[in-house]
Amino acid sequence: MTINAISVLDLISTISFSIALGILLFKVKGKTTASQSIWSLGLCFVVYIFVGVSNVLEHADITAYFDSYEDHLEIIFIPLFLYFLYSFYNSEELLQLQKADEALKKALAESRQRQTEIAALLESSHSILEAHDFKETARLIFDPCKSLLGATAGYVAMLAS
Repeated sequence: MTINAISVLDLISTISFSIALGILLFKVKGKTTASQSIWSLGLCFVVYIFVGVSNVLEHADITAYFDSYEDHLEIIFIPLFLYFLYSFYNSEELLQLQKADEALKKALAESRQRQTEIAALLESSHSILEAHDFKETARLIFDPCKSLLGATAGYVAMLAS
């Protein structure tokens, strides 16, 4: 068993990938956003941790048993990483579309509320023009306001000024 510069660098890269995988898994725990893309990135880390361990064992002259598996995993790494990029981009796009959808729903609800308020105001304005006495006018204004506010009871008081 000989330790040379390549073995040390392989060991450092293996430890770095292992720490990065640990941080990734810790940060992802409990989050559902982009979980598919995060897990594919985690799989990429696992592949390169295996490659690093295999390289450490090979370059330290311990064993070259895993070298053939390492070659296959290095080839598989590229499509895995490209899949991560694709799924991450798609999840970000989906998140943006969901935010835009929520904003549009909120704007539509506000617009409908304003439309209802304006219709009640218009109805009350027509009532003022058509009513013949104060009590009737007050009732024609009070009822749409009560309906608009969703009140089940209430009163209107006139104060002398």
